[in-house]
Amino acid sequence: MTYRLILSGVLVAASAVAGCTDDTPLCTADGLRDALAAATSGETIHVGACSITGSFVVPEGVSLSGAGRGSTEIVAMDDEPAIRLLPGESATRVEDLDVTSGERVAVLAMGSGRAALARVGVTATRGIAFGAESLSELTMEEVELSGPVTSATATSVSPDATYEDTAIIGAIVTAVDSATLTDVTASGFASYGFVSVATNFTWSGGGAPRNLGTGLLVHGGSADLRGLSLGENLAGLMPLPVAGVFASGATVETSDLQVDASEGLGLLHDNVTVHHTDLIASDNADVALWVQRCPSFELSGSLSELVGNRFSAIALFDTVETVISGARIDETAEGVKIDGELGTITVGDGVQAVTPGSTLVLRDLELSGNQRVGVLVDLTESEATLALEDVVVDGTGDSLGVVAQGRTAVDGWDDGVTRSGATEENDQAITEPLPTIGARYTDDDPSAMIILDQGVAGIIGDCGYQ
Repeated sequence: MTYRLILSGVLVAASAVAGCTDDTPLCTADGLRDALAAATSGETIHVGACSITGSFVVPEGVSLSGAGRGSTEIVAMDDEPAIRLLPGESATRVEDLDVTSGERVAVLAMGSGRAALARVGVTATRGIAFGAESLSELTMEEVELSGPVTSATATSVSPDATYEDTAIIGAIVTAVDSATLTDVTASGFASYGFVSVATNFTWSGGGAPRNLGTGLLVHGGSADLRGLSLGENLAGLMPLPVAGVFASGATVETSDLQVDASEGLGLLHDNVTVHHTDLIASDNADVALWVQRCPSFELSGSLSELVGNRFSAIALFDTVETVISGARIDETAEGVKIDGELGTITVGDGVQAVTPGSTLVLRDLELSGNQRVGVLVDLTESEATLALEDVVVDGTGDSLGVVAQGRTAVDGWDDGVTRSGATEENDQAITEPLPTIGARYTDDDPSAMIILDQGVAGIIGDCGYQ
């Protein structure tokens, strides 16, 4: 009888110890740090409904799991990441918690292997919220990255602000072989919401709205973007605010992308191959779609709408193959642009194509209310083939419909154009070429080049994280 009682007690005690090690949520920094250090691939370390301050390393293949957003919080300290993931053959994971940081970087994943974040919120007041470098695979699901910048504070942020001054970037993802993002949002950052450099990624749901400077930067690699918002991008004191930038040989596919109410440019495309489907770009304070030096640019889809933008809905320069089809382009407002040669010019064009490359196709388009001209094609120094099919243009007052200039267009070039309102008479009366916007040819984005050369450390300094 005594033997059985003793054995029973031993078994209960052993069970209690095992439960403490495997399942009992942790709520102290030392306890969490010790548990992570002892964990091996495939294990999950549970954090309770509490706030823990410190820096924690998640080993290869281990999962760090909280009690849910709003319940579990990890707070960074001492200039260290709140959480550092060591990528593994099996994904190293962080899930169901919040991170708060005033340090250089809140969450960091560096090295070969896989890493994943799910149902995580990161609030950064300084530095960057999330950095990923040299991973074979990254997965982010239901991740919210938040910075301190708002429309009310944007003009108080210096264009030269660094990670020491404020939260400058929501996420940097560089040299990642494959990244899959679902319902990821980055807002409130002082330079960039989300930066992808030399990475191949798919992103569906969420986006990078309400950032200062640039919402999304894709530099090289490839991007498949579905149902994202890049709206309400803030200008502040930035010299060239733009909601989205695609550059340096990237291949980009988008569907249902929304770019509205940007205080600067909508989307800037420079030397990329891009296809937008069902794009909404409305009420932007500058050109909605700026396209230059691209091998191929295509905009298609019957749901595509470019309405209420300023200067031009689409401005193209030296782009080899262009196809714009199925879109509605309306109400482009006139504005005064500074031009290096002409001083200032007044433009308000639905589509302005300057020196197109080999092919320019405009098909199934409806254009109305564009204050200066519906479509302007400048063929100076261009031998491009023009194909205009089922283009319907309407305007009032002095507005023009569809104009080609710079060299004599072939007979019948505009047979596919239907002019109505004042445009037919105005187009016939035009005798002088219209001034065009000057191209903005610049070098590669400096931040992207630093990241390409030095990785995340190029932005936040070499902290010994490598």
